[in-house]
Amino acid sequence: MRMAILAGGWVTAALVCPAMAVASVQQYQGDATDAQGRVLYHEVHYLYQQAGAARRLVLYRCPDGKPFARKTVAGDGATPNFAFVDGRDGYEEGVKGAGAQRQVYWREGSGKPIKRKPVQAGGSKVFDAGFDAMVRRHWTPLIAGKAIKADFLIPSHLRTLGLSLQGQRDGDVLRLQMRPSAWYGFAVPPIRLVYSIGDQWMSRFSGVGTIRDGVGRHRAVQIHFPRQALQAGVHADELTRALAAPLVGRCAA
Repeated sequence: MRMAILAGGWVTAALVCPAMAVASVQQYQGDATDAQGRVLYHEVHYLYQQAGAARRLVLYRCPDGKPFARKTVAGDGATPNFAFVDGRDGYEEGVKGAGAQRQVYWREGSGKPIKRKPVQAGGSKVFDAGFDAMVRRHWTPLIAGKAIKADFLIPSHLRTLGLSLQGQRDGDVLRLQMRPSAWYGFAVPPIRLVYSIGDQWMSRFSGVGTIRDGVGRHRAVQIHFPRQALQAGVHADELTRALAAPLVGRCAA
């Protein structure tokens, strides 16, 4: 499914504000590894409610625990607003606005101009973490092995990419494979995901992820999200600290 000083501050500032109480904070972690099993980074997810609406914070941490990137997501449908910022080089991307005034934006790095374009929700469109909501919405046909089409937003291209998602039931899990739906899709390495059928929990992700390597290329990773790591009743102060934590400019070698 990015700068040292908080970019996307219009989102972060609102979420940090003490006057805006949050509730039902849950937390879980995923560990991203390369093909050799080396830990590349950690993802710490916070799920909570604010003003009756679903929110998500993802804090990306270096192997030594220092935070280097952050993503905030507002909404639990297929096309939420979101803001991603990477403290290593100032890369940022997201969707903001409301109704017909929504925009996708992207900045290649610190000092670079922000590029924007109007974006429409609805239909088969999927924005970032909205992928999970799309899977749940089409759960029954996916379990039955049917292919689902979606238009996934690629902020760095300011457009959507047509994707085909195919499901296969395997015991108590649903295995999903996603690749471009265009004719050249067969030549692109697929993204693979594993969901638990009992509670629709995504336990594994394998493919090209959000985080880029040292030269700006989106890297292939495997991420494990153990269901037993989900913690309920997390104190709101921990969420506030995660939202305000300074992002480091590099991860130690």
